[in-house]
Amino acid sequence: MATDIYRATADDALSAEELALYHLIMAYRADLGLEAIPLSRGLTATAARHVRDTRENFWAEGKSPPPGANLHSWSDAPYYADHSQPQAMWEAPARLGTGYEGTGYEISAAGTPTVAAALEGWKASPGHNAVIANTGIWEDVRFAAIGIGVETAPGAGPYGGRIYHVWFGTERDPGGAPWVKGTSAADRIDGTAFGDRIQAGAGADLVRGGAGNDSLSGGSGNDRMSGGAGNDTLGGGSGDDRLYGLDGNDILNGGPGSDVLSGGPGNDRYLVDSPADRVVEKAGWGIDRIECAFSLVLPAHVENLRLTGAAAISGTGNGLGNTLTGNAGANLLRGGGGNDHLFGGAGNDRLGGGIGNDRLYGEAGNDRLYGGSGNDILTGGAGTDALNGGPGRDVFRFESIADSEAGAARDRIVDFIPGLDRLDLRGLAVEAEDLRYADGVLSVDADHDGGADLQIAFTNAAEPGAGDFLF
Repeated sequence: MATDIYRATADDALSAEELALYHLIMAYRADLGLEAIPLSRGLTATAARHVRDTRENFWAEGKSPPPGANLHSWSDAPYYADHSQPQAMWEAPARLGTGYEGTGYEISAAGTPTVAAALEGWKASPGHNAVIANTGIWEDVRFAAIGIGVETAPGAGPYGGRIYHVWFGTERDPGGAPWVKGTSAADRIDGTAFGDRIQAGAGADLVRGGAGNDSLSGGSGNDRMSGGAGNDTLGGGSGDDRLYGLDGNDILNGGPGSDVLSGGPGNDRYLVDSPADRVVEKAGWGIDRIECAFSLVLPAHVENLRLTGAAAISGTGNGLGNTLTGNAGANLLRGGGGNDHLFGGAGNDRLGGGIGNDRLYGEAGNDRLYGGSGNDILTGGAGTDALNGGPGRDVFRFESIADSEAGAARDRIVDFIPGLDRLDLRGLAVEAEDLRYADGVLSVDADHDGGADLQIAFTNAAEPGAGDFLF
């Protein structure tokens, strides 16, 4: 063979023309009351390699199948009307190493000028129509996979350089759907009722995933992409893109450029890589999260923010109950309105709860926590932390000795008010007799050996009363 048909290439993906033929076949089946068939990665590779084999190993070499062999022939496996060559038909997907585990059956056409004309020819042929329409010997067969291959090389070889192969299988493809590849033109690519994988080309494309859990990737143009129903992943690529997740729990990544991202109903995740990007959400559309590596104020109707990278950046909430999570750097997190959860992460962070009953977690680093108004819960975590509850009845929580080790690295509480605020020591498994207060410092004997394992300093020297502890 001049061309190795056993080697995977980019041609194993589905072209826009091949996708168009798939949609025509599914529309015809729908008119007959038949269910749609999911595209198969392995069967599409089989069909693609068959048209490649025809183009490169027959036409380009000036060869033809042996006398009596038909369009189903391969350069290394002729096929005859007596169906006695399983390696050319049923065994072809496995023989080619496509990953499809079932057997396949192929219908073919040649010479028709368009994919629509190819389908009309099959509909007019009783044998071909029986396969597509599940009639005759195919009446009780349920197809679970389909692959499409189209060769369009006008002037190359016989049949005007046009040949069509469609493979049907009764087993689901464990490899899922094939990639659908766009062109350099402005394409319109419509997905299927199943989970699709679509890669747009260089033009300004319109890509619609439809039903199923889709993976949609834009190219270098200004693309418009929508996921449809299902939990979809949309990547804009370069260009100024518009991404719409629609229903489902979607992931949207605009990529380089000034992008508009709208997840729609569902719990969506936004990977925002430019301050010029705009996230659009509405009330009642789920619990959504933005992830970014620059300072950001959460837009309306977005609940959560996660800072990425290690830069010293800030994150600010909105009027909702937000969850703000810092990165490895020194962050400034401000909750704003609502009952917020703030997590500093690594680095020496500053956390401000704002209005509402907030929960602040300094985590690693030497952090400064300010609860703001409301009844807040402050947990400094590891490091030397400064805790200020602000107005309200606040709780200062210590979950382990590492949260405020004895000595110079201990935490300090700035505004503890006895009788109002509380010290939560439930994570330490200690009791009142394990505590000692002197000179504005509370010492805790957590291992009951008589020494101080954990210490907390009180800036205002206010000694907590017996009722101020939670054990």
